[in-house]
Amino acid sequence: MTSSNVYGQIIVADKIEFNPKSNSTSLIQVRNYLELSLIPSVAIVDILVKLRFDKDASFPLWILVKNPESEVVFSYEHPELIQNIREAQMDPGIDLALNSRFLVNMEGTYYIELLADRSILSDYPVYIRCVQ
Repeated sequence: MTSSNVYGQIIVADKIEFNPKSNSTSLIQVRNYLELSLIPSVAIVDILVKLRFDKDASFPLWILVKNPESEVVFSYEHPELIQNIREAQMDPGIDLALNSRFLVNMEGTYYIELLADRSILSDYPVYIRCVQ
């Protein structure tokens, strides 16, 4: 499976909640920036991953967070190969939510990258500033 057959999006929020009764996901406080009272510090956010791909696909998935100097400050590899979990009449895909904690060692834009088969599918910028 090549990543050209995988499409992905990510959204960053303070909290992501899955409701199994309604089979739906709620995002609380979607984030484009964070304010921290101290740097260096640790940022805590939830990341929603939405993937669409070919029916019989299976592939590894990673999430990286890079600081403004492109240094990796967080790395996550999904423990299992990604596979379709949607019903037969729906486009194949999966939604995942991840709580992440990453080092903030400077102010600026941090990029959260979604990778499949080592290719970047999507990235999401979060500006982080220090307020005192």
